Amino acid sequence: MEIKTHIVGATTVVFLWLDSLLDYVRRGISFVASIVLWKISGPESRRHINASLYQNEKDYLPDSEFFNMGLFDWENLVSSHESFPKRGRLLIFAAGCGREAKSFLAKGYEVSALEPNQTFLRAGSSYFKANRNISWHAFSFETWLEAFEKKVLPEELMQKHTAIVIGWGALSYLYDAHLRTRFLKALKYLFPKAPILMSYLVHPKPQGTPARLKDMLFGKHSKNQSFLKRTGFTYLYETAEIQVLADETGYEVKMLEQMPYPYSFWTPFDNQNE
Repeated sequence: MEIKTHIVGATTVVFLWLDSLLDYVRRGISFVASIVLWKISGPESRRHINASLYQNEKDYLPDSEFFNMGLFDWENLVSSHESFPKRGRLLIFAAGCGREAKSFLAKGYEVSALEPNQTFLRAGSSYFKANRNISWHAFSFETWLEAFEKKVLPEELMQKHTAIVIGWGALSYLYDAHLRTRFLKALKYLFPKAPILMSYLVHPKPQGTPARLKDMLFGKHSKNQSFLKRTGFTYLYETAEIQVLADETGYEVKMLEQMPYPYSFWTPFDNQNE
């Protein structure tokens, strides 16, 4: 009996060691892949790859488990904040098939839903086709900003929106710092009183030697550049960056949380005393 116990114990140790080794190898492959793919790709190819990864994604379609979850608890918490408007029209970027939109419509809001993924756009438009309180538009962050700067945005999207929602984790797809700043300043210009709810991916802590090596070899922002098979190319934020970004673009951070999911809620500086 004692020998058998020792054998089982030794076997367990071996399997745990192998599991740790495989995990280390997996992380190493992911680390190298991220470096190589970011190095050889350009903005257009990254956007194309990200779009293709989501094109056949079924987990987000209407009536899926995810879709029917409605707003997450932290999204409900933000929408109940005293600075979040209790009525009006919301502008939702990266709206997917309408998970957030469905809940906000049920709360009495109107919604302008922006989504670049054609599969999601068609599915969302079809699901909500009988609802006159929501409109759908084929825009990404980049194409919306381009249309704004060229003054060719649809009139409907330039009308008053009382709040802005950047879809689940979607701020991480604004991985170009200059583009992020231009985008947020454009929102502030067009909707000077509208607060913003956003969520994003964060850089894991501690960063460790691999991240420092990646930073040293490929630039100071490279450690924040990630590529994963489910999410594609993304930017991993550090908490301090969110505060700096708000300051640079004219917003006050009302909420900045890491759990249960990294999110932030901003209000425009010019709206503080109204």
